Amino acid sequence: MENVITLLREEHDRIRNVFYRWDRLGPEAMQEKVDIVSDLYQELQVHVGVLREVVLPELRTLTDNSLNFMLDQSVVDYERHLEVINSFRQRSPKASSYDHDFFEIRNGLESQLKEEETQILPFSELLVTGRFEDFSLRVHKKRAELRSQVVQKAA
Repeated sequence: MENVITLLREEHDRIRNVFYRWDRLGPEAMQEKVDIVSDLYQELQVHVGVLREVVLPELRTLTDNSLNFMLDQSVVDYERHLEVINSFRQRSPKASSYDHDFFEIRNGLESQLKEEETQILPFSELLVTGRFEDFSLRVHKKRAELRSQVVQKAA
């Protein structure tokens, strides 16, 4: 089974893949843009849920206040991104600033992902050494549960 840090990086890759789908669109692909924004929202909901419900509680038992602060701030920042994306989902892709605003959302999320990968995940990996199997299993289960919930809400 993959370790929890690998699973989190895979979630980051899933989010980035949504961005790459946008890159392949032409300017007239309005419905595809709407679908991509919806997919981005869903992927981020799953990632935030896994962090909030499994990863953070586990890491809090293993670390000091400085990492706990970084972890908590990361979730707060992701939740802000979710709010922005949810609001953005209400907009028409025909709006003149739609592509530009999506690019701004993308830049903010890319920065967040990079920060998590360079500052939080390496330190977290050291903390969870030897706890990977059980921790990873819980992350797998939570991710599947959240993905199912997100898909049901979207339907």
